[in-house]
Amino acid sequence: MPFMNLPEDVRVYCFSFCDIEDLTRLEIVCKPLRNIVLSRRVWMPRLLALEPQSIPRISPYVDVHRLSVSELKYLTISALRSREAWIQPGAEIVSPTRYQEIDLPHKRYTGPTPRLISQNLGLDEPLPWLAGASISPMIDLIPVPLPIGNRHEYVVLRRQPFYLQIVEISSGKCVWECAMSDVPVIAFDVDADYVEGAKVFRLLTVSSARIGPLNMCVVKVHNFTHGLFGEVQADASVVTRNFRASFRLYRGRAVAYLEGDFIVISDYEMIWLINWRLDRCIKFNVVSDITLV
Repeated sequence: MPFMNLPEDVRVYCFSFCDIEDLTRLEIVCKPLRNIVLSRRVWMPRLLALEPQSIPRISPYVDVHRLSVSELKYLTISALRSREAWIQPGAEIVSPTRYQEIDLPHKRYTGPTPRLISQNLGLDEPLPWLAGASISPMIDLIPVPLPIGNRHEYVVLRRQPFYLQIVEISSGKCVWECAMSDVPVIAFDVDADYVEGAKVFRLLTVSSARIGPLNMCVVKVHNFTHGLFGEVQADASVVTRNFRASFRLYRGRAVAYLEGDFIVISDYEMIWLINWRLDRCIKFNVVSDITLV
């Protein structure tokens, strides 16, 4: 019996034994085979059969069963190629599915100078990491891990002298920047996994500040929601927490992580665990018995 005369279920079952390369070849053989390959019954089981860590992030408001066949095919092939590239690095060159170059937004900085920042912090000399801020091109970048189903993609940039911008990747447009009163932002992080309601992601900023005679750290959690045309915009609700900073943390030696209700800030000698929703802070003193020779 000719293959095309077999029942559709049997033909789809036969294709389940084909790998991705075979399917892409069969797709260009003839129109009847193309119609079978470009079927939801071929690509949906392959996507759902992937290991959980291999499945691309899919937006919670996108029903996977409503994705088009081309979207299912793209997600499956991207996940498999990415997994192969990590499991067997160097075995085969995997070309990116999309490549682009964008120019970062050039916006004249009008905030405090490095010397003024140091004076505001009560320091006699500019901090080492701010001393060359006027000429240093250093930029820190964190991508916003938005799931499949969002038409816009963003990165968070930290420019010298340590102020933040959120930039849309497709257009290179700056859609948000931190208040000049928050400069210098000594650490920042993004969380898109544990947001609720209409919120898209949260941005954590940690700034040094002088409040009266005390050296303080100002922790802010910014919420971003969808705008009218799907773009992100800053929510008016900003959660602010202040706590007494150590000398190392105050001088900008810090890393920070945001996950759900919890913030972790470390200056390599002390670790602060903060529940920003309950306004609770726990400080851990790191004691090391390792001697470096």
